[in-house]
Amino acid sequence: MVVLSLGLGVYLITGSLYNNQIEMSVLTANVDGTHNSEEPELCTETIPPEEPTEYPYSHETESSDESRHIEIDNWFTDYSYKYKEMQYADAEIVELLRESYRHLDFSVEFKKGDFSNFDIIVEEFRRLLKMEDTLIDRETGEEKYLNEIYPPLVQPDEWIDSGYNLRDECLYYAFDFDGDGTPEILLQCPSNILVFKYVPERGKFMYWHHVYGWYRLAGSGKCIRVHNAWRDFYKLDTEGGIEWSTSFMEIPNYDFELDEWGVEAYIVFFPECAYMEGQMVISEEVKRQGYYEYEYRGEGEKVYFFRVTAEQYEELSSGFYAAWDIIWDIHYEMIEEVAEYSYDELLA
Repeated sequence: MVVLSLGLGVYLITGSLYNNQIEMSVLTANVDGTHNSEEPELCTETIPPEEPTEYPYSHETESSDESRHIEIDNWFTDYSYKYKEMQYADAEIVELLRESYRHLDFSVEFKKGDFSNFDIIVEEFRRLLKMEDTLIDRETGEEKYLNEIYPPLVQPDEWIDSGYNLRDECLYYAFDFDGDGTPEILLQCPSNILVFKYVPERGKFMYWHHVYGWYRLAGSGKCIRVHNAWRDFYKLDTEGGIEWSTSFMEIPNYDFELDEWGVEAYIVFFPECAYMEGQMVISEEVKRQGYYEYEYRGEGEKVYFFRVTAEQYEELSSGFYAAWDIIWDIHYEMIEEVAEYSYDELLA
């Protein structure tokens, strides 16, 4: 609305947008108190429609028999707008989530293990560090030298742009990571933690597990991560496979009035493996109500997740945050069960 005062009259101009054209009405107020109203007229200028906003995923139901599929490209780019459209989980689904999370153990425990034969383990690891012996890749069974795995690890007198110096850029820890009673040796470089398991039958180490960037150790066989909107936790079995894993998401939203970040939506995933191994049954109706994605876990795997209220999220994620409160600022050398070594100490 615009008010203009020109000469002896006051003009009140109102407008609306209809079929991409501006419809305008003019109401004039005369000095004697009477009003003249002109019929609406369409301006000749046509305003082009705005380009539709592109989001990094789609949210649509192709048929009543399919779940709502979200393709993930970049979770942290403009995705909060789409989550406003997500439906809240109903009472049945929330109870299923509660039941599934009752099976998960988020407790943090570092097991020391039996160090009685650790001298034998350390001697073989020294040979591994000096590239005098190979190790076994758990996934492929191939034998490789330490500088052939990712990320490349090089000797103290070597430097490469994409690798890490074994003396100056790495720390070493020993504790029972896989829960078999014997300590593993973990190599921590700036962006990764590599887990090496000694195989006495072969007299060699196995490249047993790779803890990728942003994840932190959450005890024996457990890892935890808080990164951007994601909250992730997984537990390994004694063979190095995933025993269970789950995720939460806190979708950010910026409040321009308060000039601060808030949470737009709370997302809870069904724990992976819980329903795949028959621990619980997810009905087809629940699947139809659920959202799922492929990209995060791998092509062909459906991982279901739901939007919940803030109170439900606090309840369901309580185990995760209890673990995170312990781990987020911890230094592993402060843990009594974890032995820490430098490169020189291992080679002494």
